[in-house]
Amino acid sequence: GTTGQPKGVMIEQRSVVRLLFNDDNLFDFDENDVWTMFHSYFFDFSVWEMYGSLLYGGKLVIVSNTVAKDLSLFADLLESHKVSVLNHTPSAFYNLSEECIKTERDFALRYIIFGGEALQLSKLKGWKLKYPQTKLINMYGITETTVHATYKNITLKEIEEGLGNIGRAIPTLGCYILDENRQLVPVGVKGEICISGAGVARGYLNKAELTKSRFIKNPYAGGEYLYCSGDLGRVLETGDLEYLGRKDHQVKIRGYRIELGEIESNLSGFSPSIGQVVAEAKELNGDKVLVAYYTLAESADLNKTDLREYLQGKLPEYMVPGFFVELESIPLTSNGKIDRLSLPGVTGEDLIRGEYVAPRTDTDRKLVGIWQEVLGLERIGITDNFFELGGHSLLIFKVMQSVNEEFNINISVKQFFEHNTIKEIAEVINELILINSLSANDYEGAESERFTI
Repeated sequence: GTTGQPKGVMIEQRSVVRLLFNDDNLFDFDENDVWTMFHSYFFDFSVWEMYGSLLYGGKLVIVSNTVAKDLSLFADLLESHKVSVLNHTPSAFYNLSEECIKTERDFALRYIIFGGEALQLSKLKGWKLKYPQTKLINMYGITETTVHATYKNITLKEIEEGLGNIGRAIPTLGCYILDENRQLVPVGVKGEICISGAGVARGYLNKAELTKSRFIKNPYAGGEYLYCSGDLGRVLETGDLEYLGRKDHQVKIRGYRIELGEIESNLSGFSPSIGQVVAEAKELNGDKVLVAYYTLAESADLNKTDLREYLQGKLPEYMVPGFFVELESIPLTSNGKIDRLSLPGVTGEDLIRGEYVAPRTDTDRKLVGIWQEVLGLERIGITDNFFELGGHSLLIFKVMQSVNEEFNINISVKQFFEHNTIKEIAEVINELILINSLSANDYEGAESERFTI
């Protein structure tokens, strides 16, 4: 699991094996394929990466954290190792695609397989046009059904249509769209995606009640169980499925499945002065961000930096909200439930900011411009922390690309993580520019020396 309080899912060995070996395989993997293990072994995508390569006798390249966080280095790895099967979450791929489209590379990629979160098909067009020989495969799936559940080969037609097309059930599985009464819905009508077949897990370890509620007897096929995913979808006229989002308040951001309730319980535990709390995912500049909404007792005060540091000690980094919004009251529906749709959007005022310090140098001003464009914010000071402004690892790639192009340097991911403010990173940039200048002078001096023989 990738939530704050993970559940043990009981997956049988045969469920993994039939995912890769069955009577109607959708892929032609073989011993000549080279795969990458890009994802943590805590993420079920890694099961597909490891066994997909090794059970076919192929090669598995373990990607280090340093390379995984550096787009240029990762692209170099794909090229130098002649990787033929790449598995990626959509958010990570969008940045990689930008890096690879602007350069000329000789890739051996046969497949790029997407999973872990909803895929924005429009963002695949640039790659498809530049590398048409690579098959782009969208695979919806969940841990409880052994990694993957559906398959869709994405062509320019699907990219132009722009629907969240997740295709059809893979061999050995079945997909049903059911209403709240567990009845099949007509074509085009929204319902819950439920999965049956040989990949369905035994249930949750030591959680009998939860297992009973999510793994139900299949009313349409005797002797089988259905896993009720909590995801919404509908059947298209073509017979393919369209993914429509989460049924409950569990969200996926950058490939991580996040229980909003887990964030809320930790928010409440910070201080007795905090009243109601709500954690929600909001759209900001085309990116999904976590927002913490809260109310305070009368005359109480709250330090957002302290709250964020508290949550960092309780939750994984990807579950720590980037925005903190104080409200007079939490909006409610007519029946007394939290009205999430009425929660306000976020602005730069909801970020953690210190006293504004204006840019001092030309380097500062250029960096401020880059940060403001990437983060979608105004009036960023040189002592503001990138991560407290809503930045995350995927946005770092965009900043690094712009910085390296603007200053003609090669700043590393490690340097960026160690220097989180414009003031600090400007000093690193000036050092690199000086080093490059000295190296160039040394080279010119060496060229001009002449020796008499």
